[in-house]
Amino acid sequence: MTLRQFSKRWFKLGHTLQVAAFASFIGSQTTLAQYVPDTSNQPVWQSSDPEPESGADWSDHDLDGLPAWYESWLGTDPVLYDTDYDGINDGDEVATTGTNPLNWDTDGNGQSDLTDFYTANPPPEPEDATSTEDPLAPDTDADGLPDEFESNTSHTDPNNADSDSNGRSDYDDYYYPVSEPDSDTDGVSDSTETTEGTDPTTVDTDGDSLTDGEETNIFNTDPNNPNSLSNQYTDWHMVDLTDTDGGGVPDRIEQYHGLNIYDANDDVNGDLDGDGVTNTESYENGTDLDANVTETYDRDGDGMTDVWEVANGLNPDAASDASADPDGDEASNVVEFQRGTDPHVSDYSAPEEVEEETIANEEPEEITYEEPAEEPEVVQEQITEEPEVKEENPNFLTDFGSGCAGLGGLLILVPIPPIQYAGYVLAAIGVIATGVGVIVETIP
Repeated sequence: MTLRQFSKRWFKLGHTLQVAAFASFIGSQTTLAQYVPDTSNQPVWQSSDPEPESGADWSDHDLDGLPAWYESWLGTDPVLYDTDYDGINDGDEVATTGTNPLNWDTDGNGQSDLTDFYTANPPPEPEDATSTEDPLAPDTDADGLPDEFESNTSHTDPNNADSDSNGRSDYDDYYYPVSEPDSDTDGVSDSTETTEGTDPTTVDTDGDSLTDGEETNIFNTDPNNPNSLSNQYTDWHMVDLTDTDGGGVPDRIEQYHGLNIYDANDDVNGDLDGDGVTNTESYENGTDLDANVTETYDRDGDGMTDVWEVANGLNPDAASDASADPDGDEASNVVEFQRGTDPHVSDYSAPEEVEEETIANEEPEEITYEEPAEEPEVVQEQITEEPEVKEENPNFLTDFGSGCAGLGGLLILVPIPPIQYAGYVLAAIGVIATGVGVIVETIP
């Protein structure tokens, strides 16, 4: 534990006690304006003040699995992955270990919550570790690998405990390999740097003061060319390095990592990867803000924290179990981790099968087709007598037309053919709204 970490812990503890005492003093008089979780962990506004129009803040700036509104209620820092620096992120302390995310030693036994957790739940040992360890074999660099094994099997330097200078011992590299190692912690994996021609052991290959990760992931400049945007100025002078909140981390980099460009707190005090180095310090050092999150909390880099894997019977040193589906519910382990569900309890509900109704011992009705009978001869009778037309009010047309004319209307006679054999049909339509009188008369 560094002095800075120790000081921050005690400061946070003292601050927490102050807040608790103050809340106890005024609790009977005032209700804090905040969201509180209901029985389904959904936010409920707890105040007589108007609820914010934007609603609860569901953002997860520190990527610990807890939304900002919940951390505000809980008292944890919404921009710190591991508020109490005990090696277990806030989300895992709430949902997996049941420890206090505000206290690195929940049970007060002098050991961190992570140490207590691994004492009670020891992670599995590498399957082949015992076959290569010889307690009597010389191990010059004391990295846990015998000299002969390093020379003939792991092909590491028996005189250097960290042959590749990636911050991990040769033993850890061999038995606990990270799926996508990033030796220089610049945010670009070694394999990608090798493909792109950059140096996987140097954070700034072209020396333009932008790290390879910043050029590749954020600014889209050439990490192999310091003047990819201008022949006169280096890329560092050409890209947008505006820092709105003055916290020391440029806006573009904050936005890439999901931080708030208007809040300097998540720069100065934030620690995305929980390695004890603030985001501002990481930026100044040229390392990616979350470069060490896998080393500290997810050593196999499979997207599931070590604590969650151990708690659910998975192997924190085997990235291959991320895609496994032990409960057969069509959700892989890493998806279950993201959902917060149990990877050994099926959450899949198969659709109900609809049984077809059958009638026993009943023969299907046979369909037969008969030849159509001859069509009957249609005899059309000739009408010799004209149908009698009953005269209606003889003054109807005159009266109707006069009425329309009286309203300034227009009288129109439209002849249309007779319909079938109905004879004479007389229809009158008055469109009073427009002052138009229309008379429709059929003729034979």
